[in-house]
Amino acid sequence: MTFEDPIIGKKLGDYEIQALLGTGGMARVYRGYDERLDRYAAVKIIEPHLIASDSEYRERFLREARAIARLNHPRIVGIYQFGQLDNLYYIAMAYLEGENLREMMKEAVQRGELLPIKQSLRLLRDIADALDYAHKQGIIHRDVKPSNVIVTKDGEAILTDFGLALNAVEGTIGNTFGSVHYIAPEQAISSAQAVPQSDQYSLGIVAYEMLTGRVPFDDASAMSVALKHISDAPPALTAINPIIPLGVEATVLKALDKDFKRRYDSCRAFVNALEEAFDFSRTDAVRPPLNVPLPAPLPSKDLESPTVTEGKRAYQEMKSSIQSPIGDATITETSQRSSRLWLGLVAVLVLGIVGLFLLTQARQQDESNATGTAIAQAVADAQTTQTAQAVA
Repeated sequence: MTFEDPIIGKKLGDYEIQALLGTGGMARVYRGYDERLDRYAAVKIIEPHLIASDSEYRERFLREARAIARLNHPRIVGIYQFGQLDNLYYIAMAYLEGENLREMMKEAVQRGELLPIKQSLRLLRDIADALDYAHKQGIIHRDVKPSNVIVTKDGEAILTDFGLALNAVEGTIGNTFGSVHYIAPEQAISSAQAVPQSDQYSLGIVAYEMLTGRVPFDDASAMSVALKHISDAPPALTAINPIIPLGVEATVLKALDKDFKRRYDSCRAFVNALEEAFDFSRTDAVRPPLNVPLPAPLPSKDLESPTVTEGKRAYQEMKSSIQSPIGDATITETSQRSSRLWLGLVAVLVLGIVGLFLLTQARQQDESNATGTAIAQAVADAQTTQTAQAVA
C-alpha cells in the first residue's frame, strides 16, 4: 500500500506543495511552486507536534522567523515567506540548484580521496562569511554541518536551515538541538549557552572532516558523542592524515577548544588563519585518509586533485624535514649519512677518552718507584692479553 502524504497538493501561502524533498528530526522539506511568480521554493514545515505542545515555542518561532527573514546575504539561503495554516507552521526558502556538501564529501571518501584543499578553503570561507554576518544580526545558527550547505554550480557555498536551531526548546543535554557530531561543548550542555563561537566550533568540525575524511568523535550513542565533545580532546589530525602541516592542525584545534573564549574572535578569523597555515605547503597535494583505499594515480598536470602520486611526494618531502621518523621504516639517504657521521664522531671521542686514560696511567706508573716494576709488568701482561685477543 502506497503512503500518500497529506501535505502534497496543499497550498501554503503562495506555494502549492508538489513533492517531499527530505525529512529531519524537527521538520520536513517540500518543493513548492508559486504560480503567480513562476518560481519554486523549498518549503520547510515544522513538525506539528512540536508546535502543539508548547505555546512559547509558537511565539518564539514567529519572532525568530521574522528575524531570519531579514537576513540578506549572498551566502545565506533567501527566505521568501513564513506563516501558518491550521496547525502547520512553514518557512518558504529559495530553491537552490546545486549539490549537497555532505554528499560531495561522502563521494570523495568513497573514491579514496579528499576534497581539494583550495576548494575546501573556498567553501569554508563562504560559510564563515555567512555566519559572521548572521552573528552581527544577533542570530546564531546552532546547526552548522555539511548537509546544511549547498554548493552551487559556480562552486559557491550557500548556508541553509539558518536559524531554525533557535526555535528548539532549550534545555539540558537530552533536549539539545543540533547535529551531535558537530555540536559545541557549551551547546551540548545546554542550548541556552550557545554563542557565536559555538557556530565556529561546528565549522571547525567541518574543516576537520574535510582534512581527514572523518569527524573527531563518533559512536552509536548520540549521548556518548555529546559527552566526548564536552570532555575529550579531539584526535590529532596528523594521526589520521600525516601530511597535514602542524600549523594547520593547531589552527583547527584552536577552533575546537573546549572553552569558547579561547577560540577565534570570528569564523572568518579562523578561516584566515587556516589559509595562512597552508601557505608553506602544497595545498593541492593532500594525501587521502589512511583508513580508505588509495585511488589510482591521476595525471601529474591535474594539480587541483589530491592524487596518490602528489600525496606521496608531499609526504616524503615532509618526512625529510622532520628530525624523527613518523612511522615508516624507510630512512632517507640524508638520514643515513647523518647517522654514519654521528657514529664516527662518537667512536673518535671514545678512543680519545681511552687513550687519555692510558696515558694518565702510564705517567703515574713512571712516578711510582716503589711499585714501578710490578706496574710495568702488569701493563706488559695487559698488552700481551689485548694483542692475543685482537689476533683471536
